[in-house]
Amino acid sequence: MLEVQSREEEIINQELKNKKLELIEGLWQWQSKTGVHQEGSLAIYKKENTYIILSPGFEKEGRVSQITKFSENKFIGKCSMIIPIAEQVSGDLEIFSIDDNKLSWKCFRLNYISKLDKLAADLKSTCLYCKPEKAKAEDYIDNWILVRVWPEDIKVHNKKF
Repeated sequence: MLEVQSREEEIINQELKNKKLELIEGLWQWQSKTGVHQEGSLAIYKKENTYIILSPGFEKEGRVSQITKFSENKFIGKCSMIIPIAEQVSGDLEIFSIDDNKLSWKCFRLNYISKLDKLAADLKSTCLYCKPEKAKAEDYIDNWILVRVWPEDIKVHNKKF
């Protein structure tokens, strides 16, 4: 945990602290219906013309991605999510700025047939007494809210620049 906090401070000092920030930039934490998750943060910052998403605790494992500004409050990119039975799939990412302190995060993969569904359909096709079935495609959608951790007040921060 201390290593993650140290990495968060390093990202703040190197990428966020000394410049005017866009609403999407900052250090964020995941929020669910049960509240804010204390473990696991996300840094979003602009480097030249590219927006970087970085999970300070996981970047050694490749948890770095890029997003593109689609409109003033909407960013798009690629993401990955875990669907039932621990299958990791890639999807499309949409991030919307809700207000100064909240982002909407939507990772989705539409019309996808999971490995489990393919396997189940294949097993049924080997049964002599079973009616053959094709695996059905489903939509997988992962919605989250991100809550700003740093800077606590982006307007106060940006007044310095």
